[in-house]
Amino acid sequence: MRKIVVIIMTMVIMLSLMHITAVNAQGQYRTPITIINNADQDLTDYQVKIELNSSWDGWSYVSSDGSDIYFLDSSNNPLYYWIESFDYTNQEATIWVKVPSIPANGQTTIYMYYGGTNPYSDYNDPEQVFLFYDDFEGSSSLTIDNIRAGSTYSFDNTWSIHGSYSFKYSDTSSSDYGEVRIYTSYTTLGIVVEVYVKPDLDQTKLHVFGFYFDRTLGIKYTASTSEYSLGVIDVETKVTEGWSNNLYKFVGKFKPNGILTIEYYDDTGFLVDSYTTTNSYTIDVIGLKFYTGGGQVGDIWVDLFIVRKFVDPEPSVSIGSSEAVGDGDDGSTSSTISSNSTTIVEVHSISVETTALFMMILFIVNTVLLVIRRGIIWAIIEALFPFIMYYYGFSIEIVVISLFMAVGAIIMVVRS
Repeated sequence: MRKIVVIIMTMVIMLSLMHITAVNAQGQYRTPITIINNADQDLTDYQVKIELNSSWDGWSYVSSDGSDIYFLDSSNNPLYYWIESFDYTNQEATIWVKVPSIPANGQTTIYMYYGGTNPYSDYNDPEQVFLFYDDFEGSSSLTIDNIRAGSTYSFDNTWSIHGSYSFKYSDTSSSDYGEVRIYTSYTTLGIVVEVYVKPDLDQTKLHVFGFYFDRTLGIKYTASTSEYSLGVIDVETKVTEGWSNNLYKFVGKFKPNGILTIEYYDDTGFLVDSYTTTNSYTIDVIGLKFYTGGGQVGDIWVDLFIVRKFVDPEPSVSIGSSEAVGDGDDGSTSSTISSNSTTIVEVHSISVETTALFMMILFIVNTVLLVIRRGIIWAIIEALFPFIMYYYGFSIEIVVISLFMAVGAIIMVVRS
């Protein structure tokens, strides 16, 4: 009886020393991400851009397609996110997360989980992340109007930056002007509008494209330095610079004070050109405008039309180190752990070689016990193995095996 008491007390002491912390999580690893607000205002439901590169230490644990990634805040609430791009081979990824609150001149920490099951795959939803999102997958929620006789539009699957389709503007007339406007009603400043653009315009004539923001003011079709052109690209001057048949990203920053900055980048992320207005404006719509002069033929594709919140300066992001997390795929609960919970232990990953070594030691211990069939010290050592292996990050299967072996050895010693 004394042997049993000593063994049970040893196991209880080991449990108390493990410092297990319960959270609502199901990934095997997580990375803390600190978001720093550099502005003098509180930010609510702000879209934060997270860029991963080869310096992130989680590439060894995340799935090759990133489908196991999800986000929780510090209170373990799931966050909406969108994986814009994920390149496992080159270790590059761009992810947007909708962060509920970031205090003025302060910071908040969220957690990215990966390496296990994803209980929040439905939260990978760009329409919930952004103020407005349209990927033109066979249709559009934007209003499309003011179509002149010389132009047509379609949802085209010959090119896209995301998904299978894009919006294609075409001028096929040798005599008529072409014009299309696609937009949504929106009146609040302090936003960024982003869209990818691929023109195919072979003539050095009048083709223009730009952001559409005021149904009354409209957009002039002349020099791109005009206050009213607001970033419209006059292809008459840009074709000779190689603008046609290349991919660009247009970014319009509509600041709270009404000052507008238009930027466009090439496919390497290089800032090709920008323009900032000197006057302030209001907006009643936000969208895109296409225009081609009489007799000019060409196509323009656009994809991923996104509207998000904007503050200047934008928040900065600090990506922490990976932390191992309990498996938790069974979503088990206890009196202190809520549904879908697991345990987090400050541990490191264990190599296959180390696992084999520990299992060999465990086998030797059991062999010795079988030979001597007595000895409470051996039984205590055997009882410690499952906890040591769990603490240092062995898989749950290995821990369970060692636990069964330990129980068998303890029963054998007690009965001897």
